[in-house]
Amino acid sequence: SAKGGSVSGGKNYKKNYILKSIFSAIGGVADSRKVKKIGVGVPCVVVDKRARRCFNIPVLEKIDLKKLLDKKYGAKVEIMNDTKAMLRYELWRNPALRKKRVLFIAWGTGIGSAFAVHGKIQEGPHGLAGEIGHSIICVDPVKGPRQWRGRRLRRLASNGVEGGKSLEDYAAGRIFQPKGKALWLQDLLNNKNSARAKLIFKKLGEGLGIGILNAIYHYDPDIIIIGG
Repeated sequence: SAKGGSVSGGKNYKKNYILKSIFSAIGGVADSRKVKKIGVGVPCVVVDKRARRCFNIPVLEKIDLKKLLDKKYGAKVEIMNDTKAMLRYELWRNPALRKKRVLFIAWGTGIGSAFAVHGKIQEGPHGLAGEIGHSIICVDPVKGPRQWRGRRLRRLASNGVEGGKSLEDYAAGRIFQPKGKALWLQDLLNNKNSARAKLIFKKLGEGLGIGILNAIYHYDPDIIIIGG
């Protein structure tokens, strides 16, 4: 991600950096040919063809990508959530999935997910249907009233309760990452046989496993596809 020296300057820098990256990606695929259709997947809730509630890249909420790309390329532009776009491809590629309940989980720098029933991707009234990344995993006992102790799937931390971590925190490794050390995972992989590395991988797997198990109970899918 891009960083700026000031709040306003930082936002402008990030916006320009993101747009430059998008234009570069389109140019690389088009290879000087006329662009007729453009599909853009964004890590955001998409409402009325606009990126809303972009948890990890909030500057995208300020950019009307559809309008901007339509003007620049004169092409038909579709904006959708990135994980829903991945699930759409899987449904197109494999017709048999269109008869099933399918949960797609994208694991990258975080966790994204989308859910389809008989070929129809579920949106929900707020565009959040099937999204499990920001649900909360508590793998260790937490302080508080008895009903809060142990493991539960809600963001206890956001309510000021100690010990709550989201599924995305586990997927991105933020619960283990030393502050300010961006290459911590590579260091870990270089020492993968160490006791510390094995413990971290174990806890990482526990967190992801609990999140996926809860998703199974919530959505009762016929199949889960993990990509990223």
